[in-house]
Amino acid sequence: MCGSTTRLVSSYSEVGDHERAVVWLGEGIELAIRTEDPEGIVPQLSAVRRTSLAALGRDVDELARQADGFVARWRDRDSRANVSHAGEWLAAPEVGEEPPGGGGVAVAMAWFPACEYEKAIARWESLAEDWAAVTHVDYCRGMDGHIKWLRGHGVHMRAVAPIVVDEFVNWCEDRGENPEKARAGYAAECYRLGGAIDWPPGRNDPCWCGSHRKYKKCCGLAQAAAMHSGPVA
Repeated sequence: MCGSTTRLVSSYSEVGDHERAVVWLGEGIELAIRTEDPEGIVPQLSAVRRTSLAALGRDVDELARQADGFVARWRDRDSRANVSHAGEWLAAPEVGEEPPGGGGVAVAMAWFPACEYEKAIARWESLAEDWAAVTHVDYCRGMDGHIKWLRGHGVHMRAVAPIVVDEFVNWCEDRGENPEKARAGYAAECYRLGGAIDWPPGRNDPCWCGSHRKYKKCCGLAQAAAMHSGPVA
């Protein structure tokens, strides 16, 4: 499903090519379902595909219903097993909610800045399993590659939402949320309140990761690749 094309900063649905978006997103959904959706992206892909179906004046089809059923089973399984997926890093507004700046369904990705990364790994075992042996630089580049992959397959990725561990823990306590499962909700709220970092930056702009290097010489070097159960270099 991953393409080698450089046309990854703009999805078909974003530029109004809804016919092609429906096809690409459909392929992405089918593959994710066949592989048990290790990135947890079916909810986002399905939401964006529904937007394109609606733009074409089409009703919800069999694949959309299949995705709904898969998501319901996936969430029930996670609820019973308390499993954390890479998809918990993603957050999309409710279907029909207009993201900042307009343009349809958008997605933000939760991210730990350098000063918070080690603190998060030390606090949460689920993060340590995937990232304890990974430098912050490689973590950021893996995330950038995953964002490119998602955006190239129709997910309207717009921002990276930084998580400050202590603030996040307080936010979870105030709402009775489990921090192991609440990163997506926190990222969504950060995005709605304007606290997220726009993605992608310009090639010559400072990288979003805070390295103070130009994006093209930092995380912009990352190739599009999906994160599965672990990091992507």
